[in-house]
Amino acid sequence: MNFRTDINGLRAVAVIAVVIFHFNKDWLPGGFAGVDVFFVISGFLMTSIIIKGLKTDNLSLVNFYFARANRIIPSLFILCIACLIFGYFFLIPFDYQTLSQHVKSSSGFFSNSTYMSEAGYFDSASHDKWLLHTWSLSVEWQFYIIYPLILLTANRLFSLSAIPKTIISLAVLSFILCVLASVYIPESSFYSLTTRAWEMLLGGVVFFYPIMIKHNKRIILNIAGVTLIAISYLVLNGSDVWPGTLTIFPVLGACLIILANNKHSFISNNFLVQKIGTYSYSIYLWHWPLYVALNYFQYEGIFYSTIGIILSFILGMIFYYLIEKKLVFNYKNLTRSQYFFHPTVLFTFIAFTAASTIQHYQGLPERFSPELQLSFSQIASSPLRDKCHSKKKDYIPPKQACTYFGENIKWAVLGDSHTIEIAYALAKAVEENNEGIKHYSFSGCVPSYKQDKHFSRCSTWTNDAVADITHTKSIENVVINYRYSRALFGDIDQFYPALGDEKDEASRSMMIQSLKMMIDDLALSKKNVYVFLPIPELQERIPKLLSNQYTYNLNHFNNIDGTSYDYYLRRNAYILNFFKNEQLAENVKIIDSSKLFCNENTCYAMLDGVPLYFDDDHPSIKGAERLIRSILEDNDQQSIILPSN
Repeated sequence: MNFRTDINGLRAVAVIAVVIFHFNKDWLPGGFAGVDVFFVISGFLMTSIIIKGLKTDNLSLVNFYFARANRIIPSLFILCIACLIFGYFFLIPFDYQTLSQHVKSSSGFFSNSTYMSEAGYFDSASHDKWLLHTWSLSVEWQFYIIYPLILLTANRLFSLSAIPKTIISLAVLSFILCVLASVYIPESSFYSLTTRAWEMLLGGVVFFYPIMIKHNKRIILNIAGVTLIAISYLVLNGSDVWPGTLTIFPVLGACLIILANNKHSFISNNFLVQKIGTYSYSIYLWHWPLYVALNYFQYEGIFYSTIGIILSFILGMIFYYLIEKKLVFNYKNLTRSQYFFHPTVLFTFIAFTAASTIQHYQGLPERFSPELQLSFSQIASSPLRDKCHSKKKDYIPPKQACTYFGENIKWAVLGDSHTIEIAYALAKAVEENNEGIKHYSFSGCVPSYKQDKHFSRCSTWTNDAVADITHTKSIENVVINYRYSRALFGDIDQFYPALGDEKDEASRSMMIQSLKMMIDDLALSKKNVYVFLPIPELQERIPKLLSNQYTYNLNHFNNIDGTSYDYYLRRNAYILNFFKNEQLAENVKIIDSSKLFCNENTCYAMLDGVPLYFDDDHPSIKGAERLIRSILEDNDQQSIILPSN
């Protein structure tokens, strides 16, 4: 296939959008759709290469794979090594260990699976992931591995003429899965090859059905494609379900531009656009770590966003000429042993091994003083978090809830993911009294007792958990903890220090009613009920706050501010007023978390050299130990103590 300037221009249109979106979402709210444009281009080009090989009976899978590796791996290797070198000097062990895991998954092309198991693409935590953008490279690489095998099999079993139907069928199936998964498992849908494949497959469909039309009609088709992509960039935003039915807009737009094959359009003939298209891969690789670096060093605002965008294109140009253009290696007519020692294989091995070593040694904490090493080691979550916490994908029925450290089960811990460390710390504490606990937690499940119609599985789980607790006679004490204000008003990420309001009053009233009924029913069953008031939420993850202290040589790690006490009161006013005004049974005791984590001015992330959290809202084991002491040392002074307004 001859070099197509229209496709090269389309690359520029895609990468410009992605870069602008990442540096400032307000400037191009749907710029993330540029990745979908890239997917269509990849599908079209890979199909043309594979079909050409099949037609000439000259398709070598090994050569195909190494050609792709030649294009992708050298630049990716340099980026990964650069990140590891940077991390050695600037990242605390926790973050360096995380970066190493991400280097492993990026160099091994399974980073989409890694990020699928972590937080979402559009959340605040994503801004600290140096290689988050490599998820799309992993999706494409997985497509490169599987796609030629499918087409080769279809050709051998049927004929070359069966391939278009095969591609169309797979595209339809993938699109259906995409639409369904985006509703029910959105995190998995975003990163999965299964739900993204249709975009690349439609690029393949375009290859098989070119159209022969006059130049003026090509212009119309081209304009239609550009319009669809422009609508995607300008109208869509991160709150839209993605990928899903709306993804048709940029995908169809890219397909129309490729179909039009207009060699005389603006993107085909403009010198600057063509250069950006040529540099697009290197621009894409370096722009995101640059964005994370600016965020890491707290260079924020319009000025730095503009600088970041400009630097992204400059770095892309530099690394195109230094790396991408120069590091091209022969891969044809090699022996089997030579393939194993091909530079692209060695690059992958070196990056993977270096990252594995850093991860094995827990982020090389020896770089820091013994005092700091101790603090870093205490940023710990429960070792039973994955095994014993119920999630949508790993559902644990309440009857099968974990019991900890003994058969004499006298305690139950109930709530969302913010109870997990409390359960573990409590179990450790009461173990010496030969007592055990039963741990009931469901991720993201708000208090939804007796509200089946509105909360479905969450309410069913809550009903079953309360029933199991009340019917278990050995359980004498119940500890309840939720991230109430997130359920009542939404997350703080987009609004801090302002207050968000993403929920309606009806759902708030319903949740409060459910919480009240749940507490009352547990109290009626003659259990001692301990309810924690909201645990303060931080404005940043604790590792990030520690990193800031370290980066700016602020060596006073003893106490680190998390947020203001005033913000805590404003954020949680709704739920605090409920507990302040509600008449509860005598065997219900309210524990004021803020008295344990805050003073009259500040809520701490680290107190007396001990990190109270392991992220930005979940207590660490040490933080949980501080909380449960207020229960185990229970006296009248700790009953129903509320913050003063």
